[in-house]
Amino acid sequence: MSEELPLPQAPVESDSDTDTDSDTDTDVNPVSGQDMFETLAEVNEPENALPPLAMADLPESIREAVTRMGWQELMPVQAMSLPYSLAGRDLMIQSRTGSGKTGAFLLPLLESVDGKSNAAQALILVPTRELALQVAHETKVLLGDTGIKSAALYGGVGYGAQLEALRDGAQVIIGTP
Repeated sequence: MSEELPLPQAPVESDSDTDTDSDTDTDVNPVSGQDMFETLAEVNEPENALPPLAMADLPESIREAVTRMGWQELMPVQAMSLPYSLAGRDLMIQSRTGSGKTGAFLLPLLESVDGKSNAAQALILVPTRELALQVAHETKVLLGDTGIKSAALYGGVGYGAQLEALRDGAQVIIGTP
């Protein structure tokens, strides 16, 4: 049975083009009035919370991937979520753009996906083709020469290359619903 964990809740910014009020400070949460970029939002953790991880605490495969990305240290969302992911615990993360969420869900795959098996083992669903391509790029960099293959699946283009990637045994699939 999965344990339900409350996780960090960051304010959500509007991407609406109709918000033209120039007096509005977009870095301030309209509900709480707090600066959204000051620090991590309030973190709600269970009584049996796991401590955040530092670079030195990471398995070698993840440290190598972090080095490939050029990161000097983990982003706070990664440091706080990786202990749960690596322990096989379910979690949900809500955090602002650029906070490191993609790394937070990709890095644990290095420990759980078998590069020798030519079967899909991880499915990452994203809402748009553009985000699928962005996540696919990050995935290829993070996976490096681990032997784990990925494929981006999305509409609006010919499916030949996508089907070929599946036939070639991509273990990580990034796609749109």
